[in-house]
Amino acid sequence: MKKICKWYNKLPEPYRTQALGNLMYVISQKKVNNFSDALQGGFVWAETDEGFLFWSNIHDRYEKD
Repeated sequence: MKKICKWYNKLPEPYRTQALGNLMYVISQKKVNNFSDALQGGFVWAETDEGFLFWSNIHDRYEKD
């Protein structure tokens, strides 16, 4: 298990910066078992400037990396 903010480091730029920008500090310190849980639990996708579909596509693209 590792902190959500650490899982985001696997994303390439600019996605890493975008994900970290949407992440709330309190949640960033939560520990999860995998990248999928980190991306799904870090912030509400639909409430971001990028939108739900954007983050769903990122999730699907990098979930297995």
